[in-house]
Amino acid sequence: MRALRLLVILSVLAPVVLLAVLGWVSYRTEVRTARRGLLQTLDLVYEHAIKTFDTHRLVATYTNEVVRGLADEEIQTREAELRLQLARLVAGLPQLTNTWVIDALGQPLVSASPVPAGLNVSDRAYFQTQLQPGARPHVSQLLLGKATGSVFFQLAWRREDPGGRFRGVTAVSVEPDYFRAFHGRVTAGAGYTMGLFRNDGVALVRYPTSTADLLGTRQRATGLEKEIAERPGAGLYFGTSNFDGERRLVAYRSMPDYPIYVTAGLPWSSVVRAWRGAMLSYLAFGAPSAMALFLLSVSAYRQARRENATLDKLRQEAKRRELAEDALRQSQKMEAVGRLTGGIAHDFNNLLTVVIGNLEMLLRRLGPEDARARRSALLAKEGALRAAMLTQRLLAFSRRQPLEPRRVDLNQLVRGMTELVHRTLGEKISVQTRTEPDLPAVDVDPNQLESAILNLAVNARDAMPQGGELVVSTARVEVEADGGAAPPGSYVAVSVSDTGSGIPAELQDKVFEPFFTTKPHGQGTGLGLSQVYGFIQQSGGHVLLTSEPGHGATITMLLPLAPPSLDEAPTHGPEIVDAAPSAPTSTILVVEDQPEVRRFAVEALRELGHHVVEAGDAEQAIRMLGEGPSVSLLFSDIGLPGMDGRALARHVAAHHPRIRILLTTGYANLRDGAGPGDPDLDPLPKPYTVAQLVTRVDAVLRGPEGTLG
Repeated sequence: MRALRLLVILSVLAPVVLLAVLGWVSYRTEVRTARRGLLQTLDLVYEHAIKTFDTHRLVATYTNEVVRGLADEEIQTREAELRLQLARLVAGLPQLTNTWVIDALGQPLVSASPVPAGLNVSDRAYFQTQLQPGARPHVSQLLLGKATGSVFFQLAWRREDPGGRFRGVTAVSVEPDYFRAFHGRVTAGAGYTMGLFRNDGVALVRYPTSTADLLGTRQRATGLEKEIAERPGAGLYFGTSNFDGERRLVAYRSMPDYPIYVTAGLPWSSVVRAWRGAMLSYLAFGAPSAMALFLLSVSAYRQARRENATLDKLRQEAKRRELAEDALRQSQKMEAVGRLTGGIAHDFNNLLTVVIGNLEMLLRRLGPEDARARRSALLAKEGALRAAMLTQRLLAFSRRQPLEPRRVDLNQLVRGMTELVHRTLGEKISVQTRTEPDLPAVDVDPNQLESAILNLAVNARDAMPQGGELVVSTARVEVEADGGAAPPGSYVAVSVSDTGSGIPAELQDKVFEPFFTTKPHGQGTGLGLSQVYGFIQQSGGHVLLTSEPGHGATITMLLPLAPPSLDEAPTHGPEIVDAAPSAPTSTILVVEDQPEVRRFAVEALRELGHHVVEAGDAEQAIRMLGEGPSVSLLFSDIGLPGMDGRALARHVAAHHPRIRILLTTGYANLRDGAGPGDPDLDPLPKPYTVAQLVTRVDAVLRGPEGTLG
């Protein structure tokens, strides 16, 4: 089967590889042929241009000889005689339309045709450039004759008296269509484009573009400009034409003594057509043989496949097992990432327990006279609590926990976020809140709602780089039966409005799609609005967007009203209260492997009047229970080295049934590590405050002996 499969593959690959090699060789051959033909054509056009411009120089020299030694007044007096000489010269040169002698004031003295009365060319660039001593010959852009209305470009030379003073200009008017006619004969239908361009990119002649269409144009492509800047003498360039948008191979060469480039271009499509023709000839001969070889190989393979059906089934089963193993490895990898995230956040919870707990201890010791210190400690505590909430969100994300909706007063939540939003957006943006009084409560996860509002505020900031106004408002909304945007009913709306750049109409249907973003690469994931949308939908609500470019945007989150409840009042955030122990003074064994957390727990319990002993691990705690004083309560961390807190709790429950037990943990899932036979413990989550610690210790001490808290 392997040999036959290889034969089938080779019957396909061999012709394909051969065709690819032939195609590459043919392609390179066609490109070389095209370049050779293009350079030959450029040589022909270049030689013609050189000879033509040499003729122009000779005409200018002859014109100067005609008026040599004559003052301007004499030239005007003999104008008719001199004009006949110049006319006979120009009549035999189809590349010229006229030759001129112009005085120092820009007035033509004589030309090959009658000079119109009052004609003055002092405003022309070809005259202005010759005013400076030592000026080089000037090539003008395409001009529209003031007298005749014909299109030409001018070659101008400075005229001087024997003392080197400026006497005027000798100019030769060149016929662009003379070059176009020659270029047309050269191409003979081959599709070449040819042209003359000044150094600054001004087009003088381009075949097949008409001369009238080139007036006032600067048509050289940016890519060609860069190529000429890097290789100013001559070279080849491949790019898109600014005239017709077609891709071409362009050869260019500069003319000596003149600021002019001669170009010849070949459409790339003609090279591709020639290459395709060669490839079609290869296919015409090779395709039948390749097809016959392929059919013969397939026939042999099918016959062998029918004879080895059982072997194929075994291979398919092995493949399915391999895929299952890959999926298992991926699952194990994701589980490892989740555990790592949980472990890191667990360590942060231990640190935050120390910070929050010691701040509370400090607040308990500060008297009313230390108002400034109390304010600083309260601000630090508030920041630590927010850090604890952030850590809990990270843990929840790693464990994919569901939302935790609670009864929330939206007005209180919005007002509480004002300072945070203002600090986040900066001083250039004014933040206002507008809350409707007596707003009904809603059931929603407050942490996720705060994140949603903050996400919308940050998006609004990005839309107002120069500053503006952000308004966070609440209101009760009634949606009618024909509202369309949301099902009919009563809602509480939280709206975030800005005065930024707004969202175009064609993008408004996409802004809530995952990974859609208009920000530059690296400055946004495109998940902010999609997270807001998903959270509100999961909460039973709806998201509405109204925006007009240049007039800002408003995103409204509609949340359904909470059902009436007599035993639950609207709340927002954890309520921290001071508590004092109401249970009698007891002996408590604190088991914690983190010294800082252990010191805080020991100090807090001692300050509340309890006798406290401490241990760093489960083995030390077991020895102390066997040798030390009578203990009323075991307060232990679950994540201990060696024997963990749950195993210690099982040991104490079995050997010291009178001791009450309270466990604590820094993991998001409080059942992490629990075995199938473990009791349904209710650990105290970290970080915990003094009030929470006192409340739980008091509840466990007041319970019956052997209570598991």
